[in-house]
Amino acid sequence: LTFVEFNVQKDNISFQLPNGEYWRLITPIFLHFSVLHLVFNMLWLWDLGRRVEILHGSTRVVALVMLMGLGSNIAQYMFSPESIFGGMSGVVYGLIGYCWVWRRVSPDIFMPDALFRFSVVWLMIGYTPLTEWAGLGRMANSAHLYGLISGLLWGWLTTNLGAKKIPSA
Repeated sequence: LTFVEFNVQKDNISFQLPNGEYWRLITPIFLHFSVLHLVFNMLWLWDLGRRVEILHGSTRVVALVMLMGLGSNIAQYMFSPESIFGGMSGVVYGLIGYCWVWRRVSPDIFMPDALFRFSVVWLMIGYTPLTEWAGLGRMANSAHLYGLISGLLWGWLTTNLGAKKIPSA
């Protein structure tokens, strides 16, 4: 399920991007390195994903998860090619950005500015050694950043390409 294939020999780890194994572009979103990591990401996916699903349907949620997963995984690999990474955090950041843009169009999307700002601050903290010092490990910063950018972009595109103000249910 890792983005790259790796071999461990004694104290040496070698990484290689396999040919033809295209599933590796998306499968890191299913890897999590602790129960807390998994639970945190699944709570966000459940909360934000269901809001998008209510508004746009399950096909849009699946499409967003795939697009944001691909984008964030590819970005993480490009900026850290010799690393093993995983988690749904890039997708979660994408949904945060997407919902933050869409809340201006639909009152059914809950994403207050304070929660968005907190997410951005946490993203910036990830670029410091604070998470490692706190025992949380290193964060996939590129996946988070490019997930957020992709969510903001998709939110902007979809709200500006024919979206109409949606009354609350």
